[in-house]
Amino acid sequence: MPWELIGSSTRTFVLWDLVSQKKVFMKDTWRRDSRSADKEGDIYRILKSHDVSHLAPMECSGDVLSTHGMRTRTQDYSKPYLGLRLSGYVHYRIVFGVVGTSLHDFSAPHQLFSALADALEAHRDAYTKAKILHRDISAGNIILSPTGEGLLIDWDHCLNMNNPASLKTQVGFTGTWEFASARLLRKPRTETHVLEDDLESFLHVATWTSVRRIPGGLKPRK
Repeated sequence: MPWELIGSSTRTFVLWDLVSQKKVFMKDTWRRDSRSADKEGDIYRILKSHDVSHLAPMECSGDVLSTHGMRTRTQDYSKPYLGLRLSGYVHYRIVFGVVGTSLHDFSAPHQLFSALADALEAHRDAYTKAKILHRDISAGNIILSPTGEGLLIDWDHCLNMNNPASLKTQVGFTGTWEFASARLLRKPRTETHVLEDDLESFLHVATWTSVRRIPGGLKPRK
C-alpha cells in the first residue's frame, strides 16, 4: 500500500521477467498530468543518452492503458472560487533491470560512503552533462545494487533545464522534508530550488544515516 493518501501514491514490486528469466523491479505510481512534468522514463532516456553513471537500468516505462485512460477526476470537481488548483494524475509504471536494497543495509561504513560517492557522481553528471537537477535527494532515493554500487533513483521530481515548461516549477518546495536544505525549509513556497540545495541534502543523508546506522561507543547518561 502507498504511504500517502494524496499525491503520487507510489507502490513498488519485485517481479519475474518471463522473457529474460530474472527478477526486475517495478515502480507503480501516478504522475502529474502536466506539460511541465517530464515522464520519469523520458528522464532516464535523456540521462542514458548523456552517459550519466550510477543509474538503475530502465527496462521499459509508460502510462497504464485502458479504454478511457487511467486518469484522476478529482481535479475536475475542484472549486475555482476557493482558489483550489488541484493537479490531475495519470497511472504510470516504470520497470528496472536491477533489484536494489536500502542504503541502510550497508555492510560497513566504507560501503555507505562509497555508495554516497556514486550517487554524487550521478548527480554531478546529470547536472553538468544533461542539465537535469534531481531535487529530491534523500536516504530513500539512494539504493545499493547487488554489487554494492550506489544508484541514484526517483527522478520524477527533477528539474529538466532543457524543458522551458519545467523551469516554471523551480519555485516552491520539492523534495523530502527531513533532508531538505535549511534555506528551503525557511521559505518552502518562495525559494528557488538550486544545485546547492541538493548538495546540502547529500550532507544530511550522510549525517542521518551514519548516526542511525553506524555503531558507536557512546552511552546514554544515567
